[in-house]
Amino acid sequence: MLVLASLITPLHRAAEKGHGDAVKVLLRCGAYMYSLDMEGKTPLHLAAQNNHSHILKMLLKEEARSYRNQRNFLHMAALKDESSLAKMLLKAGASTDGKDERGQTALSYAVSQGSENTAKVLLEAGASVDSNMAERAFNSNHPSIFKILLEYSKDLSSDIMESALFRAVQKNLHGIVAALIDRGTDINAYNEMQYTPLLLACETEINLMNQANETPLHIFVTPLHIASQRGNTDVAQQLLYHKEQRVPKTLLTQCCFQDTVRCYTDIQYLAGPSLDISVLYPMTWY
Repeated sequence: MLVLASLITPLHRAAEKGHGDAVKVLLRCGAYMYSLDMEGKTPLHLAAQNNHSHILKMLLKEEARSYRNQRNFLHMAALKDESSLAKMLLKAGASTDGKDERGQTALSYAVSQGSENTAKVLLEAGASVDSNMAERAFNSNHPSIFKILLEYSKDLSSDIMESALFRAVQKNLHGIVAALIDRGTDINAYNEMQYTPLLLACETEINLMNQANETPLHIFVTPLHIASQRGNTDVAQQLLYHKEQRVPKTLLTQCCFQDTVRCYTDIQYLAGPSLDISVLYPMTWY
């Protein structure tokens, strides 16, 4: 917990001047290391400003001893996107995996707050990314930070990337979709609803056509079906253009791609009961 001091404390002064012995005595006597001066700075901030790395190490050591599983200096740096301070703390021995009383790491806070610079620093230092953190990135007001996770993380699992692709398609985040595909994320992976990112993309008009293959996306359902069903003629035309599904250009399919209403009924009326319609093109979509 941060406490605002009316005047600079002895610990502030000792840390600012780099007086290691004085800092050690003050900490031993119970001086509160998280006190803020009138500018909102802790003793650690003042030590960092003056490049007193030995003071940083002392404060971090005391923090690890007396304030385990609580919000720490690295968490605070992440919340305020103080990337330079985060670098100094990591160099002085701060752990990227330290958790507070809520189980949050510094990277968790950086993601939630959209602290992109600090997130980069933490990821380069080896901070871990789990599925909850990826979800937090999409639920925050800064979903673009997921691109930072993707670019700088060394251990993103295929499950995390596939789940992220579904979320990116749902939220219409073209840049993240492209980045995930560039990393080799499977666009034909199935979720619990037996949807694939490509199937979902056809419903939301995200362009994954260049990466599509001929794998059916659902039982008797392909991207072309969904594009036609939703009236997404641009998507349907792209599918045909890229020949991702080799569909014969029949009168029936052409009618669908022209977004004609009740095309099945009209064609049946014109052609009569002898019209042969493949089961792969269910025409209940009108």
